[in-house]
Amino acid sequence: EMFFAVAVSLVSGADTALIYDTLQATQEEHRYQAVYGKILFYNLLGIAFANIVGGLLAKVNFRVTFYAALPFFLLLAPTACLLREPPRKKLLVPKGYLPELVNIMKYSFIQNPRLRWLIIYSGVILGLNNAAVWLYQPYFKLSGLDVAYFGLAFASFQIVAAFSSKYAYKIEQFLGAKFSLILLVVFAGVSYLLMGHFIFRLSFAFAFLQQFVRGFSQIVITDYINQLTESDRRATVLSAQSLMVRLFYAMIIPIAGKIADVYSLILALKILGVTTVIVGVLLLAILHRDRVL
Repeated sequence: EMFFAVAVSLVSGADTALIYDTLQATQEEHRYQAVYGKILFYNLLGIAFANIVGGLLAKVNFRVTFYAALPFFLLLAPTACLLREPPRKKLLVPKGYLPELVNIMKYSFIQNPRLRWLIIYSGVILGLNNAAVWLYQPYFKLSGLDVAYFGLAFASFQIVAAFSSKYAYKIEQFLGAKFSLILLVVFAGVSYLLMGHFIFRLSFAFAFLQQFVRGFSQIVITDYINQLTESDRRATVLSAQSLMVRLFYAMIIPIAGKIADVYSLILALKILGVTTVIVGVLLLAILHRDRVL
């Protein structure tokens, strides 16, 4: 898991910055949401397929699932070598990279209030939205879903997220930035409350709202950050945004897990829902004050 975390950290921020800088070089940055949405679409469909196949392989042996994934990870190395670095502003760091990193963090969280609150908003809301991932399997069990269908349920989550990412640019164009960010809070909060109040075999479908948030948010929020950031800082700022999501996520999941363990899973879901709505409304008010919306 630690090796995997390092790998994710190396990709985080660099991938979306590479896409945006490439499009900017050809004066097509307005296509970022559509292009990145298509990338996530195929990525999530691949995960959906892997969820189904992984479940079948796990019936043979859990270790087989790891070995089956290995060739695909190994293929990423030669694929990365085929990528072309887009022209970008040369980043000069005469004092070393650490002071430059500190400067970029100061710019992101102190000097640019619009960027600061957008990063904090995404960290809190997406952290809360993603907190359900470790509660899904016990929720499936509670609702009476047979374990044989767990893989299919997870696959359906990926498909919903895939289509929400693919068509995020059209939805965002229709709603605009203000209502797009409001929608994330509403969908994340309502999904938890529905899951907490209605328990039946297919009630996991309420989590489709969380999957919409997962797919839609990656497209629109990174695009908003790209628009507020210069090329030489873009990858680092996007990494800071990803860091905030993971930090809040890491803070939330032990609390949610403890509530589910000591009291009940239903109470944990309801608390996550109420917290998402209350905190989301407060953050939206701050975004409106600083004219992010």
